[in-house]
Amino acid sequence: MNPKNVDAELGYPGSIHSVILAAVRPEGTDYLELQGYLEGNRHRNPNALSLDEVLNKLESAGYIVKQKLPASTVIKRR
Repeated sequence: MNPKNVDAELGYPGSIHSVILAAVRPEGTDYLELQGYLEGNRHRNPNALSLDEVLNKLESAGYIVKQKLPASTVIKRR
């Protein structure tokens, strides 16, 4: 399993640095597991996204959210 940067996965390489997600995609699957997240302070970075906003972006990018848990969320590409 290789670490993935969800910013890059969503087509925003480096532009949403306030959202730090450690995501892994098991080889040969279309699942991403979000191991954790850091919601940036909006007063320091107005582009900070909440976990729900990130999940919405992932759903929009073609993933299916399987579980909504703060520390471990599994999503699947449609």
